[in-house]
Amino acid sequence: MNALLQFAQSQYKIAKLQLESAEKLLKEAEEQSLEIDQTDQWVYIKKLSARLGLSTNAIYSRKRNEWIEGIHWKRERPGKRSNLLFNTVEIQKWLQNTQVSNSIMENLESGSCGKENKPSNLSILNQHRQTTPQPPDCVKKFLTK
Repeated sequence: MNALLQFAQSQYKIAKLQLESAEKLLKEAEEQSLEIDQTDQWVYIKKLSARLGLSTNAIYSRKRNEWIEGIHWKRERPGKRSNLLFNTVEIQKWLQNTQVSNSIMENLESGSCGKENKPSNLSILNQHRQTTPQPPDCVKKFLTK
């Protein structure tokens, strides 16, 4: 029994040392990733695509329609044929704001706005369409012409 207890204690000490070294490695890796993120603020489209998991077409679409030149993206040098660089810090902020606004819109559309369950504009419009009398078929012919 005494040998079994000694064996269990030695295994416990080994596991504790392994856990401490794993925590230390994890902490070092996190510090290195923070350093990399700060140094890689402006990246090319392929690196941004790999980081965000978006296709290059999706990134170009956001560049054209939603992101602001000089904040979210810039040209490497003047000229239309220049490579594009993307600001990872600003794009991360934009993504977070987009996710928050999307969740707010979903709550508004679903009618779950806090404690009160107010109907959304879409449900009010659908109710209005269902209760509004439709013109007879003979009148619809003239309306469509």
